[in-house]
Amino acid sequence: MQPPCVYAVLLYAELDTSSDQTAFGEFSGGFSEETECTPETEDDFQPERLPPKRKRPTTAFMTPQLAAVLDRAKTSNPMATMIISAVLQAFHINLSDYAVNVSSVRNARDRLREEQSNRIEVEFAEKIKLCHTIHFDGKKLKDVKSGKFKEILPVLLTGRGSDQFLGCPQLPSGTGEDIAFKIFELLLEWRAVSEVRAVSADTTNVNTGK
Repeated sequence: MQPPCVYAVLLYAELDTSSDQTAFGEFSGGFSEETECTPETEDDFQPERLPPKRKRPTTAFMTPQLAAVLDRAKTSNPMATMIISAVLQAFHINLSDYAVNVSSVRNARDRLREEQSNRIEVEFAEKIKLCHTIHFDGKKLKDVKSGKFKEILPVLLTGRGSDQFLGCPQLPSGTGEDIAFKIFELLLEWRAVSEVRAVSADTTNVNTGK
């Protein structure tokens, strides 16, 4: 006769074996010999396609005439951006086709100013031989930002039927040396040093050296 503890172990082993068989039978019951496993194809693993990225608008909207009008009216870049956007909307034009923002307006205006400056220099180079007289006259004007008076020097080059405004630089002081240096800088910039034959200015001491 087996001890009670041996009977308990044997009973537990029988119960464990029968439960495994039952579980396996339930798991395999859903399959039949006729069931075939179809292998998955590459199409089943295709990733979800993202929508195409929106292209950056590149349609130009700034023209030389528009840039000149904005400069003439002293229109700031933020204000010009709002005006251009409102005009495009008024004509039922899709704003998404145009890069209308403060940076694009600023860049377009700067580019057109540079092109205009280069065009003026090229045209002046063709008629420079007609210019012979340099005119200048220093003026003290109040600076808008600082409120202090500063020395300004307008410079003009004229000749036979032709004239050109060279610039209006600010001087560190009103001495004759500073005036001569700024005038020579402008003549170098415009490539007109060798074309000057006469000087026109008032008779103050800084201009005459007396």
